[in-house]
Amino acid sequence: MAKKHPQKRRANFRNISKVALEKTVKALEIPPDIVGGMMHLEISGNREAVVEGKCAVLEYDNDVIRLSAGKHILRFTGRGLTMRSLRKDSAVIEGYILSVEYL
Repeated sequence: MAKKHPQKRRANFRNISKVALEKTVKALEIPPDIVGGMMHLEISGNREAVVEGKCAVLEYDNDVIRLSAGKHILRFTGRGLTMRSLRKDSAVIEGYILSVEYL
């Protein structure tokens, strides 16, 4: 009788490991931005937003700033928006922020 070989399920293991990582981070109360691929957003009132994690500018205008931040795309809308700082691992947005959307 021939043995049946189990099918390889690499994609499933990757998904399981991501879920396990997220659960572990949450259970241990580790800030998610410390773990690779996750972004941290801090907003001070409606005048400043700091995005920590891998950042890239997708759109920049006085009224709209759109960033690719890890797994997320963030869209800031407002008036007089500027980027005070932009580095590969963070961005600081200033101006009158009306909304922040996760796309």
